[in-house]
Amino acid sequence: MNKYFDKFNTYFRIASKISSFRNSDQDLQNILKEIMDVGGIQRGMVLLSDDSGEYLFLKAHHGISANLLGVLQKSRIDETSMIAQVFSTAESFVAKCSDKIDAPFKSLTKPGEPCFFVCCPIKTSRNVLGLMVLHSRDFKDTFIKNDLVPLEAICRILGETIESCFENSKTIHTEKELKLLHNINAALNSAAGLTEVLDTITEGMVKVFGYTGSLIFLDNKGDGTTITLKSLAYDYKPGIVRKIESLLGFSLKGHVFEPEKENTIHLLFHEQLPYITNNISRQLEELFQSKTLKKLTPAIARILPVKSALTIPLVMGKKVKGILVIASRQELNEYDVSKVQAFATQASLAIETARHYREEQQHITELSILQSVSKSMSSTLNLTKILQNATRQIVELLHVDHCGILIFDENQEWGTVLTEYPKRGAASESFPLKEDESARRIIADPKPLVIEDARHDPLVKEIQNIINRLDIRSMLILPLVIKGKTIGSIGLDSIGKQRIFKPNEIALAQTVTDQISVSIENARLFENEQRQKEVNETLLEITRIVSSTLNLKKILRYTAREMVELLHVDHCDILVFDENQEWRTLLVEYPERIDAPKDIRFRMYEASKRIITIPKPLIIEDTLNDPLMKEIQDKIIQMDIRSMLILPLI
Repeated sequence: MNKYFDKFNTYFRIASKISSFRNSDQDLQNILKEIMDVGGIQRGMVLLSDDSGEYLFLKAHHGISANLLGVLQKSRIDETSMIAQVFSTAESFVAKCSDKIDAPFKSLTKPGEPCFFVCCPIKTSRNVLGLMVLHSRDFKDTFIKNDLVPLEAICRILGETIESCFENSKTIHTEKELKLLHNINAALNSAAGLTEVLDTITEGMVKVFGYTGSLIFLDNKGDGTTITLKSLAYDYKPGIVRKIESLLGFSLKGHVFEPEKENTIHLLFHEQLPYITNNISRQLEELFQSKTLKKLTPAIARILPVKSALTIPLVMGKKVKGILVIASRQELNEYDVSKVQAFATQASLAIETARHYREEQQHITELSILQSVSKSMSSTLNLTKILQNATRQIVELLHVDHCGILIFDENQEWGTVLTEYPKRGAASESFPLKEDESARRIIADPKPLVIEDARHDPLVKEIQNIINRLDIRSMLILPLVIKGKTIGSIGLDSIGKQRIFKPNEIALAQTVTDQISVSIENARLFENEQRQKEVNETLLEITRIVSSTLNLKKILRYTAREMVELLHVDHCDILVFDENQEWRTLLVEYPERIDAPKDIRFRMYEASKRIITIPKPLIIEDTLNDPLMKEIQDKIIQMDIRSMLILPLI
């Protein structure tokens, strides 16, 4: 009798301990061990059901071999099994032979072998939460008489305590979830960037929900062919991530992945349904097309403390914008899907909100750029200043490394770099356009031309010396068009690194270029108007001088000076021919040379004879090599004359 009371007191002490129960696996382990010690039981386990009531999960165990743990870790409740019977009746099940035991506990004994098996419900007044299973190879008749009733009482107290802890935990967890949603909404409604919102979500998945890791990938092209890892959070040591990055050879966050074709990721983009996998190695393998990287995935899977993964599409407007991946040390199920889905919706909203905000800011920036350029262009009609301001503003406002403006000659045969910013030694360089395929392309088809790889693109093969000297890696060439004719181009250069110019950047640059074209046309018209004004004023002054004096040399000397100043040339001679047009005499020159002979006759040369035969202006572009100037080469060399304009006096 004393032995019975001692055992009862021990059970009472165990029941009392449950009041300090924290619903941890270790608490269950301790309670189970004490019950087994009192009853002399060899094997024991505690299993709790999930919210759906479809599965049992092993929470505590003693005396169970390692090969059986995998089977018992998670088991489905068969509606016809003795487990389902315990759940429906809320009464204990006792078996004396292994034949009476259903899966998954059948593996505890051999067929037909005598045993002692008790399956006691862990219950509350409302429902059954789980089971306490005790097993021995020899039948314990005294246990049924003396231990079953206190065991059932303990399981009842345990059930009530677990439910109370669960409700408290659920309340706390709900508060954390609501706080997380509040933080996400606050970030969405603030000026926070997309990265900050996504980081709030991934960190919440780890810190609030307790998952092992969380990742958000954003789609780049709308079909899942390339995805960028935008946010990453995890609860394991950072050294694990560094080790993985070392194996792969790149940083994970911000990396663009190209998943293999026809895999679950592509399927997710089409079906827009979440999926769960326990094959982490295969999940990682699907992120790569490279065979080399695929071979690394088993090693990475072994490094990661992860057993299961859940992938949920981030859908907005019937289109998948990205994917949210949840990783866990435990197997994930449909409950996890429903729990995470609300935050996946928030992530989708964040992506869409950030996109609208980015587009709005981009529009504001573009308007600001156009306003700034327009203001600068309208502040002066000086062509040089216009082009200098334009190159500087393009570099600063469009965030490029270098900008140069190339202007073509009238016949579109030569191009000259009029200005650049910042200065890299290209200004004033001239080269034939027939050797520049990119220039010929925009002359024939005046549209923006993108050169992604300037070092190897055949369109810029002929100007590789300039490209290599300036270390240009990518180019955006924009035509300057006036009245349908390409008069030059603006080159936007990326120095030292390749760059992909986005469509909106190209469109904005072309708009700025169009403004510059208009400003160039206005400046040219103004220059022509000013020049014509100068010509008219000069003619009026010459007319006044002629009418005020009869001194021929004074008139001619004034005329020569005005020609130099008006046409911006270096020197002007005025010569007259004799009556037989065989000799020419230098009457005046400007500026005067000290050693120059005055009033001395010179033999006619071929160019002089030409304007006598054809009394029209004669242009000599290269005096050193033009056959019309062969007879006076000594004078040409002496005076260093390179070009000439000869006008007949009729």
